[in-house]
Amino acid sequence: MKNSRISLLAVVVVALLFTVASFTFAQRRFLSIGGGSTGGTFNTFSTGISDYANQNIDGMNMNVEGSAGSGENIRRIQAGELELGIAFAGDAYLAYNGLDKFEETGATDNLRAIGFLYGAVSQIVTLEGSGIESLADLAGNKVAVGGAGSGTQATIERLLDTLGIYDDINPV
Repeated sequence: MKNSRISLLAVVVVALLFTVASFTFAQRRFLSIGGGSTGGTFNTFSTGISDYANQNIDGMNMNVEGSAGSGENIRRIQAGELELGIAFAGDAYLAYNGLDKFEETGATDNLRAIGFLYGAVSQIVTLEGSGIESLADLAGNKVAVGGAGSGTQATIERLLDTLGIYDDINPV
């Protein structure tokens, strides 16, 4: 009889623990934020945002997911794989309006801007003595264009395509 009371008490305690745990779990908010490549600027910002949210919002559980960057983050938000992501403003505009690389998939209607993080400049550099004096001289050469799906890659492709030379480079 004593064993059956202990067993019943154990069952009640376990059931209570599962009920409390389920209630607590249901109250916790899980969000994923798309950063960029490990060690990159987007990833650094995403980690900071995630850390701040987790420390200052009760029940928040935000995690950072590495990605190729801007374009991939936009596509994954639209697909419902991410709740947040960092993207170049130009890519967000093109995606929202279904232009350029986003024309095939159509307007990204599940995209909203939260805020401006930072202004960035881009540089195109080459080695002295390479014979490359202008963008047109990049034709026929290997050019580091950034990670596939990144905002950097899309930007350099748009720039060189406008000049009519993107198809003449060897992108790496």
